[in-house]
Amino acid sequence: MKKLIALLLAILMVATVALVSCSGNKGTQGGNADDGANTEEDNGLVIPGGVGSSDTTDAGSDTTDTSEGGNNNQNTSGTFVDVAAPFSVYTYVKTNIRKNADIKSNTVVTVEASAQLTVIARNDATEWYKVKYGTDEGYVPYDFVTENKNNTIFTDFNEADYKIVKVKENNTPDADPYKVNIRQHPIFGDNIKDFSQTMKVLTHEQTANGELLKIGANASGTWYKVSYQNEVYYLAITSITKPLLIVGGVELVPPSDD
Repeated sequence: MKKLIALLLAILMVATVALVSCSGNKGTQGGNADDGANTEEDNGLVIPGGVGSSDTTDAGSDTTDTSEGGNNNQNTSGTFVDVAAPFSVYTYVKTNIRKNADIKSNTVVTVEASAQLTVIARNDATEWYKVKYGTDEGYVPYDFVTENKNNTIFTDFNEADYKIVKVKENNTPDADPYKVNIRQHPIFGDNIKDFSQTMKVLTHEQTANGELLKIGANASGTWYKVSYQNEVYYLAITSITKPLLIVGGVELVPPSDD
């Protein structure tokens, strides 16, 4: 009888040890929460960025975002490089300084035309500057600013001083007509993602009736403010457009004597 009791006690002890061992291993094998481990994430005490995270960090802030002008001054198309010596640029028009180098990014501050900004970094791949304005920092496209303040200062003429602007006629046989573009803003913006502006292409035929008028200009003479069909536009005066224009009856680039 004593031997039977001893045998039963031994069997009971073995079963108890096995049960405890099995219970201790449950949920820890492989270290995976899917195996039933009781983790911080399951309790809502989440690691930032985890499932059910309570982290409220702004993913677009300059301290966390590295996709568009973040803490490494990088975006998807290149890297912002600090300039050796900060320099000034001036805005052509009322301009939003953006939180990131993206035309759809949130606005840090809005500045008026001819506002002076200090360039502290640049990204030649995407053609954006990182700038400072007072205590604010943000990003603006190259085409929105210029190093010459006179390019941004426009004077409106009195009506008596308006001049008719015409595009020259191309008299070369079978050649395409000369063309110039007039734009809603004195900004090219051709390389700026998601930036659009009203633009019209004018030829001699569209301007022969004197409907295109020069009604103003910037101080450096690089842009004309013009009126066309009673709407205001801007015409760039460059080495390409100058030879194509007659302003007030005078060719901007007279024919060569050669």
